[in-house]
Amino acid sequence: MGTHIYHNLQAYRLSKGYSQESFAAKINLSVSQYGKIERGEIDIKVSRLLQIIKALNAKPEIIFGRALSFPFSNF
Repeated sequence: MGTHIYHNLQAYRLSKGYSQESFAAKINLSVSQYGKIERGEIDIKVSRLLQIIKALNAKPEIIFGRALSFPFSNF
């Protein structure tokens, strides 16, 4: 996956007010495991990525689109 996708996951999570800890708990992952996803250190299945996008209540095109700036207001 493009590195911007991992960056976008982090930026969108932050925009929703989730800490890594609280969001990892929401999707039943350890903080360490979720942190590795956001840093692009591990490959994840599409089903896991879709679970994350759904839990963020994000549109896939936002996550897969161009790199997001934080803070951002175009949502």
